Amino acid sequence: MFWLALLLFACVLSAQAPNTAVLHVTVVNVPSAKGNVRLGLWNRKDGWPDVSSAFRKDVGAISGQRIAVFRFLDLAPGEYAVAAMHDENLNAKLDKNFFGYPKEAVAFSGGARINMGAPSFESARFSIHSGEQEIKLDFQTFKKW
Repeated sequence: MFWLALLLFACVLSAQAPNTAVLHVTVVNVPSAKGNVRLGLWNRKDGWPDVSSAFRKDVGAISGQRIAVFRFLDLAPGEYAVAAMHDENLNAKLDKNFFGYPKEAVAFSGGARINMGAPSFESARFSIHSGEQEIKLDFQTFKKW
């Protein structure tokens, strides 16, 4: 009887557990091994793309192959966008030139690029479903200003 009650309780708990997702983000082609990579994850456009105002954020070390790897747990399925910056001088901010363009490399989900300003949240947006999901950001798309 005890085991049956325990099994029933486990079934009820699993039925009530939310469908969550895990997002793996790999950032490739970091321009140099200096500094670190700062990554932000947004679930709405508020604050986009300032990494310091992201819904979730993380700082990753750069491996020997100039790659940084991130993992975000317990995400609700929905629409998200990711932005990364190479904080080469470790000052925890994106350095910009006189015209406001980044002097440090940036990368965005969906391959979104800087044109006459930061790309929109919509251009970098992607869907996350329950389970494991992986995306790759490539600093190679960064144009030096």
